[in-house]
Amino acid sequence: MGARHPPGAIHMPAAPRADALTAYSGPMVRDTQTTLLCLPTQLELLRLTALAPAAVDPERWGAVAVIGFGPVAAAASVSRLLHEHAPTHIVLAGIAGSYGPASEIGTAMTFGSIAMDGVGAGEGAAFVGPSTMGFPQWEGNTNHGAVVDRLTLADDGPQLLTVAAAAEGKAMLAARRRRFPDAAAEDMEGFGVALAAAMGTGIGAVPVSIYRGISNVAGNRDPKTWKIDDALAAVAESLLG
Repeated sequence: MGARHPPGAIHMPAAPRADALTAYSGPMVRDTQTTLLCLPTQLELLRLTALAPAAVDPERWGAVAVIGFGPVAAAASVSRLLHEHAPTHIVLAGIAGSYGPASEIGTAMTFGSIAMDGVGAGEGAAFVGPSTMGFPQWEGNTNHGAVVDRLTLADDGPQLLTVAAAAEGKAMLAARRRRFPDAAAEDMEGFGVALAAAMGTGIGAVPVSIYRGISNVAGNRDPKTWKIDDALAAVAESLLG
């Protein structure tokens, strides 16, 4: 693993035994042999490999993939992976910035819904989103209704907000929290993954779980103060649960 695997690399174990296929049953992943585990970046994969190799062991999962940085790369990668591997479940794991207190740093969160900020018109106080404009981001199909800017995830938990650019400072953070008061944290891939999974493979949507370790308070752009290893160690506990 590690540097030998370029972004988008897929690590596939041998085909699972029929008796290994079990149903998803709660916030911790149970059917790992038919689950696609997604990591946004090589940094997250390498750190998790060093901290808890069993959590990202290719023999544990149906496939392990680095899907890229940001919502567009993530959606494109997952759309391709759905058609190549037909997983029954997708797990996205990595780091995120908290919208809550600093005491959340170094913990992991599981989310119940995902929203997307930044798609629409204008910026700052003049920004308007898809609901105001009257354009859903996806019209839906026979298996799934139209998607405006929110999607339900497989687990219970707070809302995660996906953004194309991480918050820079308190003013930007405050504006996002006004638009999405239920959001507990922000990431840059979750909505793209969830939208690709909602579109599915023609036979239905694929459930998505998101485990994010809180490495920093959103708006803090000084990586020297982030607790990436602590955050990913907490994610590893969720993956191994």
